[in-house]
Amino acid sequence: GWMTDDSAQRYDTQVEVLFNGSANAIRRQLLPPLHEIFAGRDQRTLSLLDVGCGTGRFLHFAKQAWPRLPMLGLDMSEAYTREAKRHLRHWGWMKLLVANGEAIPLPDASQDAVTSIFMFHELPPKVRRTVFREFARVLKPGGRLVVADSLQRGDTPEYEGLLDLFPQNFHEPYYAGYIAEDFRAMARTCGLVHRRDEKAFVAKVMVFDKPGLRSSARRPSRASAASARPVRQARRVLPAGA
Repeated sequence: GWMTDDSAQRYDTQVEVLFNGSANAIRRQLLPPLHEIFAGRDQRTLSLLDVGCGTGRFLHFAKQAWPRLPMLGLDMSEAYTREAKRHLRHWGWMKLLVANGEAIPLPDASQDAVTSIFMFHELPPKVRRTVFREFARVLKPGGRLVVADSLQRGDTPEYEGLLDLFPQNFHEPYYAGYIAEDFRAMARTCGLVHRRDEKAFVAKVMVFDKPGLRSSARRPSRASAASARPVRQARRVLPAGA
């Protein structure tokens, strides 16, 4: 049902019920790792890409923290992208695209930060690796990748039984592969460095950096700031798989 309007309209309520009211709190756990690389820098000169943005809930939280940071949300579902437009309609400096994370339609080294939430456990193993490589490709040197998803095997012993039952109780054909995935090794093959994992109830946040000097992104002059124009909310929608 990922491609239907009904699914998009129900998703946020369903996920909050599934996570006992903690889904949005989990999403907000990505903000501190982003603050670490954004602090002291002019947000107008930076960029954030959220892949699998769904209904745009995380982008809304990120906008509350950095209202003038240019952000791009990408999702395969036109229905979910429409719902995200509705949620984010009051924000500027925002674009939304319907596109495939296996072939992100952005240049190499174009993003200061990439985020992805509750997506990797939905992907087949080969696709998981392709998407991860795409994240590394579009990150600038010194950029940061922050991923939030389910706990994995060995993270929290008391939840091991829950991890085993989850794919049986829900339609999650790739979940068993996800909870055994070695994201540190995957990061190394893509040229990324694993910084840390942080547990968040039944989820965890994984932080990776792309080696290289991070731009200071100093505040532009008054003349250049005056000539800047905010990126308005998504007027251009690419076909799925573009």
